[in-house]
Amino acid sequence: MKTYVILLLSGCLLILAVGCKQIGGGGGPTQPEEEVAVWSLDPENLPPDVKLVLLALLERMRGRSGEDVDVDFPASAGRVVENDFVYDDFVLSDVIILEYVDEGEGANSRIHLAVSLVWEDMLGRRTATYVQLIYGRGEERLFVEQAMVSQIYPDFPQVRMLYVPETAFREDSGHVFSTWYDLYLFALNNGVALNSPQTSTAQTKYVAVCFVMDRIAPNAEFTLILDDKRTGTSSGTDEFSHCYDFQGWRVGILGFNHTLNAGKTLYIKAVYETEEFGKQLVGSFSTKQD
Repeated sequence: MKTYVILLLSGCLLILAVGCKQIGGGGGPTQPEEEVAVWSLDPENLPPDVKLVLLALLERMRGRSGEDVDVDFPASAGRVVENDFVYDDFVLSDVIILEYVDEGEGANSRIHLAVSLVWEDMLGRRTATYVQLIYGRGEERLFVEQAMVSQIYPDFPQVRMLYVPETAFREDSGHVFSTWYDLYLFALNNGVALNSPQTSTAQTKYVAVCFVMDRIAPNAEFTLILDDKRTGTSSGTDEFSHCYDFQGWRVGILGFNHTLNAGKTLYIKAVYETEEFGKQLVGSFSTKQD
C-alpha cells in the first residue's frame, strides 16, 4: 500500500511518503505514522486518477452533470452539491491534497483521497471546501464509492471597505440588492476614496459599506461599529448598522452623521464573532486620510 501526503506550497508540491495505521472502521482514512522521504513534484505530474476524479467532482460542484468525464459518480456516493449554491463563477486558486492512499492492485484497488479546495471569483471573494473521496479503478472508468464535502471557514476573514454618499442610496432607493454582486458593483461605482476632494464637503453624508471577502459560517456574527478608538470591539456610538447575508458572504452597512476628512477622527470597526474565538477586530477604518 502506498500513501502520500501532498502539500501545495508556493506552486510546488511536497510529497511525503509515509507508513500508515488504520483508524476508525474498515475502509476509513489513514493517519501518517512516520516520515520516509520528501521530494518535490510538479502539479502536472499528479497521478492521472487524481486529476480525473477531481475534475468529475468540480463539474458537479459547479452545477454541471459531469457526464463528459470518464468517472462513474452515482448519487448514492454522497451529496457534493449545496442546496442553493454552485461554484460556477469561481475558479480554483489553490489545491491542497492532504492524503492519497492507494490500497490494492488493479481492479481491486481503492484510493482514499482527502483534499482542500480554495475557490476565488473575479471580484476576489473566496471560499474553501474540504473533500474526502473513496474511489476505485474499473477496467475503463474510475468509480466513486463515497464522497463527502464540507465547508472550511476562516479564523480571520478579509474585509474590504467602501464609503458611499448617502445620496447615492436615496437616488437608487427603488433598487433591491438581491445578490452580493449587485451591492458590490453599486458600492464600487458610487464609492469615494478618502483622498477625494469631494469628501471634504460638509453637506455630504456617507454610508460605510464593508464586504467580507471570505465566506463565513451561518452561526458567525459580523457587525460594524463606530468608535473614537482604533482598536477594541466595543462601540461608543448608537449609529445605525445592518448586515446582509448573501449565501455566507456578509456585507455590513453603517450610516453615520460625520463628514469624512473633517472634525473628530472616528473609526469604523469590523467585528467578527464565532463560538470558538469570540469577538475579533478584523478591520478598522479611519474617517480621515492618514
